[in-house]
Parts: sequence; structure tokens; C-alpha cells
Amino acid sequence: MVTLTVAAVKRLIPQVFQEVFLLKRAQQAVEGRSSDQQTRIRELTAAVDARLAVVDSLTAGDQVPPALVLLRDAATLAIRAVLEVRGLPSDCDTAESAFRKLTPLIESGDLPPPPKEWTRVRDLFLDTRLLAFDELPAADALARRSEAEATVAWLRGLVDARSVAEIKMSRVLRLGVVALIVVAGLIWAFSRVGSAKNIALGKPVQLSSRRPNCPAGSGEAGLPPSGAVDGNKAGSYDICTNFEVRPWLTIDLQENRKLSKAVIYYRGDCCWGAFDLPAVLELSEDGANFTEVGRRTTAYSNQDPWTVPLDGKRAKIVRLRVDSGESKELVLTEVEIYAK
Repeated sequence: MVTLTVAAVKRLIPQVFQEVFLLKRAQQAVEGRSSDQQTRIRELTAAVDARLAVVDSLTAGDQVPPALVLLRDAATLAIRAVLEVRGLPSDCDTAESAFRKLTPLIESGDLPPPPKEWTRVRDLFLDTRLLAFDELPAADALARRSEAEATVAWLRGLVDARSVAEIKMSRVLRLGVVALIVVAGLIWAFSRVGSAKNIALGKPVQLSSRRPNCPAGSGEAGLPPSGAVDGNKAGSYDICTNFEVRPWLTIDLQENRKLSKAVIYYRGDCCWGAFDLPAVLELSEDGANFTEVGRRTTAYSNQDPWTVPLDGKRAKIVRLRVDSGESKELVLTEVEIYAK
């Protein structure tokens, strides 16, 4: 089991950055090649790509033999490119000589491990019989072709045929993508930090009274006040007081905060404006002295809530009440208090 120390991780990060984004090693490898070597590598890889393109067009079942012929040729050319990249003699005129020269590189670990089908594909490509590909059983032919394509793709992936200019362009594009991701991440982070959040959610709530059996089935105690700040705005309503003079609800935010707005959702079933107006929203920093910040004299509902801008006013206690000398009720679905 390999254990990375902190120091090793610190060294690894810039190395990974250099290889993945700055393409430092790729550029150094290309700069170490002669002009003739670069030309040969580009010609060989172009020939491999051309053959792979033709193979892709051979889709019929009876086209497996010609596809395998092209793949064997592509494998030989790809091996020559691999040898050329490493400064080794690449004058392989047959598949047998190409695979023979590549084998020591695989066995020594100089190359990444080949696909698991490597040995089977190599043996197939080294079969010199003229009808070797034609005699493949129909049940195996497509599988052999798929394995051969994977092997050639692996060989092609071992060769970077780009010029220094192309590598530099790739570096610019990769760094540009990274920069866009970083900027987008920062914008998202700042938006999360700067956006308003409902800080009333789950906070302590008190009511002037709780009406028994309101709604039906809630029992003698009625619904608990916590329903006003549970985040659920569905249904008819979550809390209701008795009919009384100036019924009220308070939310304890548990600390003084600069508030952005309040959103108050009245009941969702009926009676809008009949028993809840005028409604007053008040703020207090000490729980004793309240300041009116909003007054509503027209009906509102669960679907059309009352929004009160608070513009950074500070408060620890938020109070909603019906400001009437007549008996009224306070029936609500939800109260949201937002702060950044």
C-alpha cells in the first residue's frame, strides 16, 4: 500500500498541473525531436488515422476480413510511430518485425500495460496464412475485430504527434477552461454567500392563543406554533389563534440579524381579508420595544403572499399581529424571514 506524505502531495500537485494543463512533458518531448523525426511521426500517425477511418466505414459482417487487414496494417504503422518517438529504429516492414521490437518495451514497463486482449490480437495479426482472417468462425469474427480495434487505439494513444505550436494552443485552451471553471465557481460561491436565506425556518414561535380542533382533527391543543416556520406551504393552513382582539405571532430569531425581507403566507382555502386585517409586521431587538415595518389592509393568501421589504433593519424578534379592536383571528400557512 502506497502512503503519500503531505510533502509528497504538495510536490505532486504542481507536477500534475504541469502535465495535465501546461503539457510541459509533452512539449519537452517534441522539442527533443529532430525535424525529420517529427515529420516521420506525423506521417505514420496520419496513416494510422486514415486506416482507422476506413475501418469505421466497414460495418457489414462480411467486411470483417478487410477490416482486420487494415487494422493489422494500422497496428504496424502505430508501432513504428511508438518506436520513432523513443528514438528507436522504426524500419519495420512486417507486423512480425514490428511486434518483435515492441515486446521488450512492454516487458520492461517502458510502456503502459496493454489491453487484456493484447496477446490474442498479436497472435491473430502474426498469422501469416493468406486466409487467416477469412477463416475466422462467424461467431468470433466480430469479437476479434473489436479486440483488434481496441489494441490499435491503445497503440495510437501512445504517440503524441502534435507540434510545439499545437501543444501551446492546447495549453491555452485548457487553461482557458480552467479559468472559466474557477470564475464560475467563485461566482456561485459568492452568490451563495450573498444570497438571502430563510432564517426563520425551525426557530421558536409563540402564539397569543391556540384554537382547539383547528383544523378539524388537531385535538384540544390545536396545531403547534412550529407549523408557521416548518418550510411547508402546502395545504390550507398550519396555525390558527382564537377569535380575539389583536391576535399575534412572534418568531425568535435567537440573535440580532440584518433582515432582507419577510414573506407571509395566509391561509390557502378561504376567507382572505375577512378576519386578518389590518395586519401589522413589527421588529424588535430586545423583545420589549417593537417598531412597525409593514402594514397590510388588502387581502392576501397562500398563493398571493404578503412580502415586506426590510432593507437591512435589525431584529431578534419578529411579530405579526392583527391591529383591530374587534375580535379577529390569525390563520397562517408559513412565515419566512430572510437575511444574508
